[in-house]
Amino acid sequence: MSYARYVAVFLLLVLSAGLTRADGLLYQLPKDGTWATYDFDSNTKGPGGQNMNMKGSLRIASVGQTTEQEQPCRWIEVQFDMTTTVGEHKMEQSEIYKLLIPEKFLAKGETPLEHVVRAWTQQGKNGPNKKFEKPNDIGASPLPLILSARWNDAKQLDKAETESKLGKVACDGVEGTLEFKGSRFGVVKGKFENRLSADSPFGVVTSRWTLQSPATAPVKTGDMEWKIKARRLRRRCQEQDARRKVGP
Repeated sequence: MSYARYVAVFLLLVLSAGLTRADGLLYQLPKDGTWATYDFDSNTKGPGGQNMNMKGSLRIASVGQTTEQEQPCRWIEVQFDMTTTVGEHKMEQSEIYKLLIPEKFLAKGETPLEHVVRAWTQQGKNGPNKKFEKPNDIGASPLPLILSARWNDAKQLDKAETESKLGKVACDGVEGTLEFKGSRFGVVKGKFENRLSADSPFGVVTSRWTLQSPATAPVKTGDMEWKIKARRLRRRCQEQDARRKVGP
């Protein structure tokens, strides 16, 4: 395993741990065929004081409707593309997940990953499609960061003017904190803030995560700030644009 890949795998394990109780990036469910793309950027210090950067894009889309056990459900697709750079080492990652979830659990304060009917994944841009058996597994994917439930100690913030693809928008805000134990690396502390607008398809315009790796971690990252900002927002799109070739 390359050095950059080791660091990236460690970060996904640590940063996903325990976040099934945190607000993610889905606050409202738009009409089917809607999608939003977010850019994210994270900078910190890696081992030996080297600069570490994780940058990429995240796409969330509603790509189908069906009924399962008399419950209306949606196919939600999440595409995650990331470049991790540590010193001179660089690693590219591309992952797509497609999950069938009852609509009533796709809302603020719910726990969608605990109610997945079935799921598919594609690892790598040209990887095969496979059934995904553990969408709520903290070590298997970044999904617990993206489709999760409410934060601890959440509180409302005053409206603030926020730059985004929507232009300058007066956004409501919410912040919260988490202190949770990773399965292998001890306690991870985090502070989170989302800026929200009903004009953003899934409700979130920007998100900021500040995470601190535990002292027991084999890779000491210190404070890590993630900045997530909507780049493209689309209420509806053509069927061939929204529906990817992942899963059924």
